[in-house]
Amino acid sequence: MPPSGDTRWIEWRVRQLQDGEYPGYWEFQGFGVDITEKIRAKEQMAYAVASMQTNS
Repeated sequence: MPPSGDTRWIEWRVRQLQDGEYPGYWEFQGFGVDITEKIRAKEQMAYAVASMQTNS
């Protein structure tokens, strides 16, 4: 994970997201750390959900 505020990574990550994958993420584009934190939180949540589904 690049440091928060690495805008090159942020721009790349936004391009990798499929439309609708992260509802509302476009409003954070260009705000640096905000989108990084939003994506990180979403990914952690998705990982937790996947882990719960795997363990059940």
